[in-house]
Amino acid sequence: MSIEGIIQKIEDEAGKESAAILKEASDGASAILSMAQKELSLSLEDLDRKLVREKGRMKNIHLSDGKRKARKAVLEMKESLIMDAFSSIRRRMGELNGDDLSSLLLRLMANARGEVGQEVTIYPVRQEDLDAVRGEVGIGPIVQDTKDLPWQITRMRSKDLIGGFIAISSDGNRVLDMSFNGLLERDEEGIREMISRMLFSDTMG
Repeated sequence: MSIEGIIQKIEDEAGKESAAILKEASDGASAILSMAQKELSLSLEDLDRKLVREKGRMKNIHLSDGKRKARKAVLEMKESLIMDAFSSIRRRMGELNGDDLSSLLLRLMANARGEVGQEVTIYPVRQEDLDAVRGEVGIGPIVQDTKDLPWQITRMRSKDLIGGFIAISSDGNRVLDMSFNGLLERDEEGIREMISRMLFSDTMG
């Protein structure tokens, strides 16, 4: 074989080898591309599923948050109405006068004597309270206007007593706060429950 023939054969062999390499590279690239496309497709599908789940989760969160805020708003509204009603009761007790005030104070005095003793001393909170029980026995000076009072009463003067009286046993050992403010404070929970039933009985349950 001539040198030219040998060179040609080498070129031919090289061409064949180059073509094989190129084909192999091409096939490899196609396989890689196909695999990449499959992986991308799977990734996109997985991402779609995650997005759907996240969307559902966020929707539930927003719904839950909305319901929570609505419940909070309703509770705050109810609390505001209860407090308004409680304040109204407090104000109306302070505005009692005439026979209504006298009747209430006489009942409270009977309760105080039954609890503390018949020798109890009654200290009316205001002039109106004194006028309402005038003529009754065991009536002391007015809490609001008198400076020289038993220490058991002096410590209560900072309170907004509204009306009513303070009862002290003959030995000074027992004190009964029958002021309207004291009565309301002692039974605040019961009064709040009563107001709640009156206001919201149609919406409860």
